[in-house]
Amino acid sequence: MIFQTLDDKNECVAIYQNGEINYNIIPQDTEQYSKTWSYSQYLKNKDIEYANLYCEGKTLDEVCPEEIKKDWQAVNKKLRAIMRSFIESKVSMNDNCFFDLTPERFLKDYCIVKEQICEHVFANYSRPHNYEFLRSMTELFTDIKYRKLNIDLDNLKENIKDESTKAIFQKYSDIEDTIEYNLFGAVTGRLSAKGFPILTFNKKHRHVLNPTNDFFVEMDFNAAEIRMAYALSGKEQPKGDVYEEINNTVYDGELTRKQVKDKTIVWLYDEEGKDNRLESVFDKKKLLDTYYKNGYIHTAYGRKIEVEERKAISYLLQSSFIDLFHRQVLKVHDYIKYEKTFIPFMIHDCLYLDMSMSDRKYMNHIVSIFSDTEFGKYLVSVKAGKKLSEMKELKLNG
Repeated sequence: MIFQTLDDKNECVAIYQNGEINYNIIPQDTEQYSKTWSYSQYLKNKDIEYANLYCEGKTLDEVCPEEIKKDWQAVNKKLRAIMRSFIESKVSMNDNCFFDLTPERFLKDYCIVKEQICEHVFANYSRPHNYEFLRSMTELFTDIKYRKLNIDLDNLKENIKDESTKAIFQKYSDIEDTIEYNLFGAVTGRLSAKGFPILTFNKKHRHVLNPTNDFFVEMDFNAAEIRMAYALSGKEQPKGDVYEEINNTVYDGELTRKQVKDKTIVWLYDEEGKDNRLESVFDKKKLLDTYYKNGYIHTAYGRKIEVEERKAISYLLQSSFIDLFHRQVLKVHDYIKYEKTFIPFMIHDCLYLDMSMSDRKYMNHIVSIFSDTEFGKYLVSVKAGKKLSEMKELKLNG
């Protein structure tokens, strides 16, 4: 049966069903509580269907059926007014339960219309083939959303008279200290985010971000999208650096790593790329024949993306890799879920851990889990530091 949640935070449990709101009772019977609009932390690991995943991140506005549009617009107008009042009163919704600040009569009116929209979605949208993946990523992102970052501005105060330092101080004093990722931010699978601007975070300012535990760990795949080209071409993954491998097999070791990288990327992504020696590594025509049909890329992860042919390989490799990357992130998350160490954020295709010294003994295994993909073993570079601005290469045993 369909039900509605009234907040998505672990400590804010409230459920609407059959005209009534029950507080502080976490649903246990997944037959009685089987479908709702979106995930809440207290529903973790429960076999529940989420309508917003069925419609792949579309909003309630976007999927509302015409016959109840007026009802939804009326209740949504009141909701926006309530949310504006919270902002004007400087009430933090991260620190308060929505239903504690909102009249119960409105909550019921809101849930009645929301339930009708859910019924429409479940009746008219198919369950995504990758639903379990979407649900797992949603659970992870919700955990990240409610885990505050450790933003440290103390070292800026010493130089507050300096204009550039003052500007940085003001910027990060007023900024949100949480990250809200959008799983449906781009057709390729790349993320967008609200809150702390982690995806556009200036490297010069990284000294303001400290770990909650003992140190940060950064894990980054070597030449990730090029490795995806190896995988989709049916070739074995190089054990070492991809560009060194290409240099040795194609250019007899005569070029610098940068020269090889530039030549490879230009040839692979630019239809005018002329260095046909690289055909021995990647068969671009075969990639297009296999994955590009009638103006659409069809990836190994089931994405269908409309794109012009000149950008098709770029979209294919970018989308395929980011889907692979997120699955590796989930493997790591599953391994560390009972430890102090946690995932604080991802910056594009780099995974970060906020690591406790007590979990240092697991580091080798965590890296092994991350690198062991369904397309072969990917080489991973690992860095660590007590500040995000002090990341140094981490030498692992074994």
